[in-house]
Amino acid sequence: MKWVFFGVLGVILLVILRKFVIRRRAAAGGSGWAGGDSGSRTGAAIAAAKVGDDVEMEGVGERFEHVHFTIDRRSRYEAGGATWYEVSGTQRGERVYVELYEDDDLEVTVQLPAAALSLDDLGLTEKDLARMDDERNPKNTVAYNGETWSYASSEEISYSKDGKSPLEGYYSWEFESADGHRVLFVEKWEGEPFEAGIVHRVHAEDIRVSPR
Repeated sequence: MKWVFFGVLGVILLVILRKFVIRRRAAAGGSGWAGGDSGSRTGAAIAAAKVGDDVEMEGVGERFEHVHFTIDRRSRYEAGGATWYEVSGTQRGERVYVELYEDDDLEVTVQLPAAALSLDDLGLTEKDLARMDDERNPKNTVAYNGETWSYASSEEISYSKDGKSPLEGYYSWEFESADGHRVLFVEKWEGEPFEAGIVHRVHAEDIRVSPR
């Protein structure tokens, strides 16, 4: 039992230390990387990342996952006069998505591989979503996984899978977590069932891009 106790204690201390290091690097304005080859780029370079580039980051999501993939797709989104992009690739056979929205600052979200959520999982109905879309009220919330997610936006979005092909339209609803670090989204494509998932906000400076 003593060895089990010390083993568990060691894991806890390792997690705390890792979180401390990531926060210290972010506070210092660094990339979160201790080193790297001279060909690597960090920060806003992710906004210009292209097919063939390697993308790597640490400490993503609740499990502080290591993400590393080669971009095989750069997609384009349009809505309300704005255009933004998404780069993606596979890691261990599953797709990772990094969405890049540049306004005054570069906003980056990461969607890790996970099973898609349904409206039943979220305790929502199509009528609930229609009402929230009409009201546009941040006081409207969704309860999921023991957390409360507040309405943030809903709109029709146009999407091009490779950034060049004709645009396809879908409708999207977004709900923010209480800590502001995650976004719960719901999407409805024509002829398809509602689908939902969660993305994690990350700092662009914590992403390493290595051109190939």
